[in-house]
Amino acid sequence: MLACRLHSLARALLRCDLDNEIATGAARSKKSRTAKTRTIGIRVTEPEYIALQREAYGHNQTVSEWGRTKVLGASTAYDHEGFSKHIFTELVGLELLLMNTLPALLRGDRMPAEQILTIKNQVQATKRRKAQELLARRAEEPDK
Repeated sequence: MLACRLHSLARALLRCDLDNEIATGAARSKKSRTAKTRTIGIRVTEPEYIALQREAYGHNQTVSEWGRTKVLGASTAYDHEGFSKHIFTELVGLELLLMNTLPALLRGDRMPAEQILTIKNQVQATKRRKAQELLARRAEEPDK
């Protein structure tokens, strides 16, 4: 029952994150054309400009495009999908931890620290693989 609820929560979080990306436009492709209305400027010497131009052309970009990626850097490259998968993996880890400890605790049994540490290490070692298996299974299932 608890595992089912955790799966439902994880699926809802993934759907919610995707819905937010679509609603806010975060799911746009890199080549989408959003109006750029603000400018920044710097003065450079001719040799500096030539060096910038070579670097930009070496990346198949204009000087403006190349400069924008250098100035904005990682702030424009936030990985929503990777973050969602990370959250899902952590939820799977919590589920595994609960499934391995909760029955004994509900019976009133005391768990030795070594056993808890062993379970935690097992969860850490398997949560990513289990999350990937669940996502793969979900991708194979037809939408209900």
